[in-house]
Amino acid sequence: MRDDLIAAIARSTIYPYNRSKYRKYQALLAQAPRLERDGLLEMVKRNAGTGFGRAHGFSEIGSIADFRARVPISDYAGMAPYLDAVARGETRALFPSSERLLEFCCTSGTTGQPKVFPITQRWLNIYQRHWRIWGVKALMDHPAIMQKKWLQISGSTRIGRTASGHHIGMISAITARYQNPLMKFGFAAPHDVGNIADSTTRNYALLRLAIVQPVGFIITITAANLIGMAQLADRMKETLIRDLHDGTMSGGAEGQQLPEGRLRTLMRTPHQKRARELERIVEATGTLYPKDFWQLELVACWTSGTAGYQTRNLPAYYGNTPVRDVGYISSEGRHTITTGDGSAGGRLVAGGAFYEFIPQDGGEALNGSELEIGKTYTVLLTSDQGLYRYQMGDIVRCNGFEGPTPVLEFLCKTEQFSDLEGEKISGDQIAAAMAECAQRLGVTLESFAAIPLRAERGASYYAFAIEPLSLCGDAERRLIAMIDEELGKLNFLYRYKQADGSLAPAHLLVVEQGTFATRTNLHTERTGTGETQYKPPVFLSASALAEFKILRTIRNTTAAQGGPGAAA
Repeated sequence: MRDDLIAAIARSTIYPYNRSKYRKYQALLAQAPRLERDGLLEMVKRNAGTGFGRAHGFSEIGSIADFRARVPISDYAGMAPYLDAVARGETRALFPSSERLLEFCCTSGTTGQPKVFPITQRWLNIYQRHWRIWGVKALMDHPAIMQKKWLQISGSTRIGRTASGHHIGMISAITARYQNPLMKFGFAAPHDVGNIADSTTRNYALLRLAIVQPVGFIITITAANLIGMAQLADRMKETLIRDLHDGTMSGGAEGQQLPEGRLRTLMRTPHQKRARELERIVEATGTLYPKDFWQLELVACWTSGTAGYQTRNLPAYYGNTPVRDVGYISSEGRHTITTGDGSAGGRLVAGGAFYEFIPQDGGEALNGSELEIGKTYTVLLTSDQGLYRYQMGDIVRCNGFEGPTPVLEFLCKTEQFSDLEGEKISGDQIAAAMAECAQRLGVTLESFAAIPLRAERGASYYAFAIEPLSLCGDAERRLIAMIDEELGKLNFLYRYKQADGSLAPAHLLVVEQGTFATRTNLHTERTGTGETQYKPPVFLSASALAEFKILRTIRNTTAAQGGPGAAA
């Protein structure tokens, strides 16, 4: 009761304040190009005495053109000497002595080892400010959220330590820890649930705490987290109801212990009335999904790119709850702000960082106001995280403009791109095609991978690995034919290359059940980053075939349609 009262007071005071901030931010969008330019030059001046600033002549920079002339485009390997120095405690490599270093965050390491980035107080203030802009717009559009609890599914703040002793964690968990203390009372579970090492125990504990509360809003990174929580609730429904009734916690991994303190105390509190309510729900529906036990106003996750295809599966577990894209965000910052449900495009943030965009078909770096609608770009970032003209490894599309501010949609990572024979197919096209095929067949497709293969004899082709589906008859043959068909619609070069024989028809590889979960677990155990922000790669290399137990292979025998005429 005390927590609910504090939460109500916090919302009644903090929300109006942030709503006024949102309106002021809206007014700034028209000045976004000037804000970026002025912010860049101020950042350069402030950091002129750092190791990086001296090495690149920051004291001589007076314009964007000067900055581009003196600072080369760099990737993580190029920035690593400076980032490693900061991790050792030599903060002057990237930051002035006045800058407060808090801790470090890391990527989920989707395609390799995690990258580690410093978090300063200045950078965190900017990151949280843009999150608040996103959040207050969501509350303005769904005001009923204000009367309910919020649930955040995030990772750990304690993944490792740097050589200087600073903690390394996932950015979603770190920002939750540094939230306004009053706002924390509005959440259905404390952020330190994310520090439980075992994923099963962690997810069960989160559910065990949240299911007794009137949750109205859930936010996480991937739809896979939402689906995993829903499936866990249903799979463990008998244990969960018993734990609620008895005030116990028996649904985690064997031998796992909860940390002492408030979290363990919360677990020991019985909720017999809620247990009886859930029993009646199971008797009536046969399931225990969030749509059964919560009256949700909104869920938020990625809806675009290679990680967004699973949002099509959310209605089975969350009913008709509106879904809002969390925006283009990463461990390097919040880059766009989405302002409506059902749209993956978001406005480039105004102020706080300097963005450049390189056309995918080649050309010089452009400012945001110089982009062309419908074209795709790779992203360069300069920010108070100590990154300068840093290649994000991301591909975005410009969907339009609001004044001079581009509306961007994240598509895929640059390495999630394949070009066996000139077809130039991207991970987001694969994801969109697979989602459409699953919908046409009426099946749930939660995991898959595309493997570009060069045959020893004959034409190259793509193999699509899936786990067994509830399909009958020739449905698997229809599925692989649909995949080729849908990819041909999304990418005319794919259709063209199949028609002229450069690409052979696709193959479907049905692999052992649990294959993709095993791959995810191995990756997150190796990197230590957890699964909450992990984006399983759409493309795998041919070497991955050695890891699969292939139950059967189905080749598309439908003749490819297209050719030079179709490509026109």
